[in-house]
Parts: sequence; structure tokens; C-alpha cells
Amino acid sequence: MGWEFCWVSSYESDFNYDFHVSFRPDEAKAGKTIYNFHEKKIGQETYTLSGHSVFYKNAKGEIYHTYCAFGRGDEQFMGIFGFFDVLPKGREEYGPAHALPDWAKVHDRYGNNGKGQTACGCAAG
Repeated sequence: MGWEFCWVSSYESDFNYDFHVSFRPDEAKAGKTIYNFHEKKIGQETYTLSGHSVFYKNAKGEIYHTYCAFGRGDEQFMGIFGFFDVLPKGREEYGPAHALPDWAKVHDRYGNNGKGQTACGCAAG
């Protein structure tokens, strides 16, 4: 169709800090940050949360921030969640937070010497 999109990365810039999706260690240690336009308590080792932004630059060079999504609103950009949603037990968000961190862990944070369970209930290691 001849469409062209200019994709820009926030890599090696302060953009993620300016838009409150990345946090410096001192902010994380304090425990409270601004995320999704609200104050949010985060873990001490949480340095980045999900977020996407869309901008438009007109012929005059003016830049407009036209869209942003955080947290659950951001899931449309993370294709794996659609697969989790159709599993027999869904995302299994039955823990204290009723959210992804209830079951998704960083690979070295599972109990049992790093052997957790996969979404299918199989032993992983």
C-alpha cells in the first residue's frame, strides 16, 4: 500500500525516564514512582515497566503525542498475552496481586533451585 512508518527507539536516551516507564535505582529504592499518571509503589528491583507511545510530526515539524498505553492497556503490543488468554486456566492470576507477577518470575527467582512450572504445569528447569 506504500505506507511508511518512522520507528524510533528510546535506547540510550532519557525518554523512558521522562515518560515514567523506567526508574533509576534511587527511585526504585524509595518504592514510590509515577506510572500511568498515578503514584505507584514498585519493588526495589523494578527498573522498567511496560509502556508504548505514538507521536505525529506534521509538515511544520510540530510534534504531537497522540497515544500512550501502560500496564494492561499495553498488552496489545505484547503478542504472547493473547495466547495466555486462551489457555484453559487463562493467565492464572490468582495470587495476591491478581496480576502477571503472581506467576511470571524472572528465571532465577523461582524456588526449587530454579525449577518452576511452565504455563502448562510441566516442570521447567
